[in-house]
Amino acid sequence: MYYLQHATSFKWVPQLACILLCIYGADVYIFRTVTHALVDTWGFNQYLTVATLILLILVGIEKGVERVGNIASTIIPIFLVGFIACSLIIFARNFDLLVTDLGIILKSAFSGHAAMGAFTGASVVMGISYGMKRACYAGDIGIGYASVIHSETEEQDAAKQASLGIFSIFLDAFVVSTISMLLVLVTGVWNQGLHESEAVATALGTAIPYIEYIWPFFIFLLGYSTLLTILTAGKKAAKFLSPTNGEWWYTIFAVLNFSIFSFLGSNQQMLGIMSLVGGLLLIINLYGMVKLVNRISFNFHHKPENSDDSLVLKK
Repeated sequence: MYYLQHATSFKWVPQLACILLCIYGADVYIFRTVTHALVDTWGFNQYLTVATLILLILVGIEKGVERVGNIASTIIPIFLVGFIACSLIIFARNFDLLVTDLGIILKSAFSGHAAMGAFTGASVVMGISYGMKRACYAGDIGIGYASVIHSETEEQDAAKQASLGIFSIFLDAFVVSTISMLLVLVTGVWNQGLHESEAVATALGTAIPYIEYIWPFFIFLLGYSTLLTILTAGKKAAKFLSPTNGEWWYTIFAVLNFSIFSFLGSNQQMLGIMSLVGGLLLIINLYGMVKLVNRISFNFHHKPENSDDSLVLKK
């Protein structure tokens, strides 16, 4: 948000980006996904579940980025180990199909066969659709909330911080999303018209007993850590808009947003709103990066203990 002040003389551009980031930070779609998973599968009371999750979020973001980082560093490894372990069991049981699907994907990527209407081609297209949607939504593609979190780090080496950012995208797009796509393909649930999260759970359920009861726990782990991260970025954007009371007003907005829209509208409507807001943020950030591309200089010989920055914005 701050860099946009250098990209344009229009003051409303960074302010608009902050307003959009505030909306995006209170992600009702993820919130609804978590609460509905707990309510539908475990039979929890919806009102109590919504209230409890809001309380957990407020406690989680109370200490700012430091606490969010500590919570995420605990939750994410648990999710990754559990998800990958379950997925490997599915892949082992469907090894022949896994090899076949990987071969079709690699072949189709260079021949265009995936766009054909044949059965195998259609399965590849559907699998790519699942994977791409998960990757774009999970990977902060041009939206900017991850950069806000990275800007709060105590790490002085810009190269190391950048490598952490790249690694997080690798985990989202190349590990979680790719595994999800392959699960949907090898188990044959791609054509059942299921929602993405339901499709993955159904795929895991073909070999993992009672996974339908375990899966909401994974949804909670990933959803809770994500909500903490993006809500923290939203608070930073609100503080930019109003340094004195922005964070306080934003907390009230988020609580009301989660409370009201947990019961109004549908998941697809919420996803549509978040996708629209994310698309607008992407356009604004692309504009800012293009405007500043000639004003960024890198000092690749910089050492962290020196006082000079390794990334300098030219006047």
